[in-house]
Amino acid sequence: MRFQTLWKAKNVYPSMTDEIVQRINMEIEWIERQKLVRGFLQLMTIMEAAYSQLDMSIGHENGFLSGSVVAYCLGLTDKDPIAENQISPEFSQESKIRNLM
Repeated sequence: MRFQTLWKAKNVYPSMTDEIVQRINMEIEWIERQKLVRGFLQLMTIMEAAYSQLDMSIGHENGFLSGSVVAYCLGLTDKDPIAENQISPEFSQESKIRNLM
């Protein structure tokens, strides 16, 4: 998942900053600890099929995915959390814990 996210991130963020890479790594570590990798990858496959075969588009998410850089890079949401200065509460808590260490 890390490879796919970083590879796709180069398309959505032409100038990858250290902040973006750190955010991706933090989110992926959380997703791995929660054992959600398989679900994210399955959702990515479903969304890619919907785009290409059914000519569907995605709307703005209001939940967990809307504040996830990983979800944005994988095409699971069209909201750019970096541009909107947004972070999911799950990742916000993770970020606060990291800053304490």
